[in-house]
Amino acid sequence: MKRKIVGLILVVLPLVLSAFSIVSVQSQPTATMYVEPASIDALDLGDTFTATIMFRDFVDLWTWQVTIIWDPSVINCTAFRYGLFLSDNVYEVLAPGRTYLQNSGGLIPGELRGTACSLTAPPNTGVDGEAGVGYKLVELDFEVVGYTSSSTTIDFKEPPLRTFWLNSTIEKQPCDFEPGTVETKLPATGGPTANFTWTPPIPENCTAITFDATASEPGWNETGMCPITEYRWDFGDGNQTTVSIPTITHHYTLPNDFSATLEVYAPGATPETDTLTKTITVIPEFPAAIILPILMILTLITVILGKLLVSTKQRGHIIAKQKTI
Repeated sequence: MKRKIVGLILVVLPLVLSAFSIVSVQSQPTATMYVEPASIDALDLGDTFTATIMFRDFVDLWTWQVTIIWDPSVINCTAFRYGLFLSDNVYEVLAPGRTYLQNSGGLIPGELRGTACSLTAPPNTGVDGEAGVGYKLVELDFEVVGYTSSSTTIDFKEPPLRTFWLNSTIEKQPCDFEPGTVETKLPATGGPTANFTWTPPIPENCTAITFDATASEPGWNETGMCPITEYRWDFGDGNQTTVSIPTITHHYTLPNDFSATLEVYAPGATPETDTLTKTITVIPEFPAAIILPILMILTLITVILGKLLVSTKQRGHIIAKQKTI
């Protein structure tokens, strides 16, 4: 009977231990990369804030790499730096010169790549984070530079440059990613604003002039931005045209002062149009055809004056000799 009980224990015990091991593995939280704070709202144009990229519940971490992305037309990253986690107890040793933050491929707006290589020394030993504790990877300072009718995100780029977590066995660790959201305040309902410049600033007639309306601003309504779809030009010389892009080329056939008018159209805005008139002074063109004749005349005059000068000097020498005799 005792033998049967001992045998039964020997059979059941491994199963219990195995089940306990499975439960323990399943209870191990998945490593998570996240943005803190998770949500930022009620921001106006020009407001600033700091977002921190955090990491928690990691095990046997050796190397990490992450590419952070955002919409540069809404928020602009003005500064970035490693979090103080590099000096925390978890990361006691860091291989010198092996960490960096950079804009991938150069100064690409809306994208930042952060990497830490060999977080421990020697690099074949990983580090574990305290369960449930978040550690700072990267801090980013932002400024609100635009509006959006819906929230914008600070997120993590998809593979292969999204992230990968390498442990001491050079294996990727499973990881979850939680982006942060940023809400910006929409301005009051309003129409577009027309604005334009031209080059050259003092043009000649019969010369191409580039009119540029990229400084014009869109309109707004309750749902968001209303972009400009039409640029309606009246150049003041009887020529009118409508285009969908902000630049256009025109020339005036005669010199004069002209009233150039731009009307921008943003459907859905209140109001939908705005108009601006500026005076452009066109000076007479200096005809290239007369340059050569003028140069020839000036050359001829120079030759004649030179001969007259030589002749006058010679006559003076002759008179002086006659007086001497």
